[in-house]
Amino acid sequence: MSELFFVSDTHFNHTNMLTFTNTDGSKVRDFSSVDEMNETMIDRWNAKVGKRDTVWHLGDVFFGPEAPALALLRRLNGNVNLILGNHDHVTPDFIAFFGEIHTWRKWKKHNLFLSHFPLHPTTLNEMYSDSKVVNVHGHIHGSQAPAPLMGVPGGPKKWVNISIEHTNYAPLSFDELKERF
Repeated sequence: MSELFFVSDTHFNHTNMLTFTNTDGSKVRDFSSVDEMNETMIDRWNAKVGKRDTVWHLGDVFFGPEAPALALLRRLNGNVNLILGNHDHVTPDFIAFFGEIHTWRKWKKHNLFLSHFPLHPTTLNEMYSDSKVVNVHGHIHGSQAPAPLMGVPGGPKKWVNISIEHTNYAPLSFDELKERF
């Protein structure tokens, strides 16, 4: 039986990711090289995701030249679908790698709204009147969604950031994702 996984903001080959810092001054990604970062993400991805599993990547797959990045992507297990991020290249070779490509996905069956960016509360409430919906997103890397977006203290989280820095550099299974609501 195949499983369902979610990930965002892998930024394969993005050398500058190694220079970005959090507000406390710590590195967003503490790797010694971009090769170490790429190999860590590929190893951890393939340790969790099987060849027949489905992965929803919520954007910003890679940065830089396409050919070397596509070589890395072809090493990943699973059938990968994409929610477009602000750094994604929409070229024929890039598109061919993915099963499905969307700008966002409203997934009523699971009360999820998949997007690259965290949605504004008004937008989320207009699209879903159900207060149980969760916006699963990336884009903000080491940060969490701003406090006004996090929902009622003690209540369910309406925004879950799955930028790869929050997932130990590996996709989350659907069960692991649900634990974050």
